[in-house]
Amino acid sequence: MDNRYAQAPRVTAVPRRTLLSITALQNALLMLVCLWITAPMLVPNPTMRLLALFAMVGWLVLELARPNGLFRRPSWPLLLVIVLAAHDLFLWYVFREWSLLSRIQFYIFLSFILVYESRRQQPATLLPVFWFLVLTVPIWILTTLRGLDVFGAHAVRHVVRSSELAIELMQQGVGGYSLVYGSILLLPIALSIAIAPERFRLTPRPRLLRLLPIPIRWLFAGLAALILLLVFRSGFTIAIIVASSITVVTLALLKPRRWHFAALPLVIAFLIGFGEVLVDGFIEVARPIVAGTNYQNKLRDFEVSRIEGTAHGTVADRTARYMRSVNSFIENPLLGTMRRQGIGNHSAVLDNFAQRGVFFGLLYFWLLVYLPIRMLKQRPRNVAMIIGTLTMMLLFPILNSVTMIFGVFLFIMFPAACAMTRDDPGAKASAGIVNPVTSNQSSLGVGH
Repeated sequence: MDNRYAQAPRVTAVPRRTLLSITALQNALLMLVCLWITAPMLVPNPTMRLLALFAMVGWLVLELARPNGLFRRPSWPLLLVIVLAAHDLFLWYVFREWSLLSRIQFYIFLSFILVYESRRQQPATLLPVFWFLVLTVPIWILTTLRGLDVFGAHAVRHVVRSSELAIELMQQGVGGYSLVYGSILLLPIALSIAIAPERFRLTPRPRLLRLLPIPIRWLFAGLAALILLLVFRSGFTIAIIVASSITVVTLALLKPRRWHFAALPLVIAFLIGFGEVLVDGFIEVARPIVAGTNYQNKLRDFEVSRIEGTAHGTVADRTARYMRSVNSFIENPLLGTMRRQGIGNHSAVLDNFAQRGVFFGLLYFWLLVYLPIRMLKQRPRNVAMIIGTLTMMLLFPILNSVTMIFGVFLFIMFPAACAMTRDDPGAKASAGIVNPVTSNQSSLGVGH
């Protein structure tokens, strides 16, 4: 039979108004969840916690009702999230070593993977949530900086611990470990838009932002400055190391020059040859600067470690925790210890390998880095922002624990920023990207 006369299959059209209204409702619910996660004074509030939980459940219900929703066309990340969550619930049921409430940050982080996967064909529909966070996150950074002035340099460290003092500080607007480290994930975005705004479509945006008397690039420059100030005042050494690395990588790739790459071998040779002299000079310069701060003891521990050749102080404790997880994985590479007791509990990646074994350890690590890797292929022009984000997700989870705020910034703000990238038409077509930034403005809650 001649196929030329065969009738084409009928495609059922999705009502635009229904689809857009569901998307707008989901965005409103996401804003509520993101507000609870990022605002320090709202995190310990039981009422807000309950509202955020209902909002997340409501988002899932709407996703089930959404035509062509995620659960009607499941992706590999969705299936892998389900497998990882099921394995975690299995370990909890068998050993009962922890409460499900203590794992809430883990499950919320995974839930944001579902949020992105539901919009992976139209990441620009996350822009209303992106701009909402751009306007609100600086407020929480400022309240935390104020808390450091009022309550002392150790205020952020007190919030890390579960105590009445920590709750009191959070109620006063002092963010802790999550806000400090999570905000570092915004550095590549803020630096890229501040230094190279021509690479982004910064319109449409909320009317409130259009009323600002300053260019939009200065808003992101201010955000980057606030993040760096928060990191340096927080007293977290790992935060300074990671933030400095990400800043250098992002700035180097934003305006790349051939001599940058040509000079790299010379820089490496110089550091190898004169590294000892540079470290000694750094210690001498830093000693009076850090006197009386959280970094004074750490600098002293570092000096002693260099002299004696072994780790001391907080460096020794952190190294011991890392090695405990490494040794646990070596002893049980296939299935892991399956228990949280006996592992280091100071590295998201190492702890998952130690507890879950090689398969689930690799699965967890892949979920941390797959999105920046995917965007590197889809948005090649914005390599600085993407490599900066990838650097963060490669470095930080090995050095410390991952909290739910990472889900907000990695799976909502990062893909939304990528959706604003001015890519070549050929690159977008080959990647199969649908980027409706300039369409359906009323439904997205933004305007020109």
